[in-house]
Amino acid sequence: MKLVQFGLESCAACLGTAWTPDVQEAWTEAYATIQSLMLQGAESINNGSI
Repeated sequence: MKLVQFGLESCAACLGTAWTPDVQEAWTEAYATIQSLMLQGAESINNGSI
């Protein structure tokens, strides 16, 4: 979770005033999707599905 927070804080710092609540929500959802896909992939590897 710390990595996600760091990523969001980095984006916010780069975008400045363009970092709006809507942008934050979109990036938070994107990080959650990426995290979920990565965990599914790792689980597939561990189960021998891949």
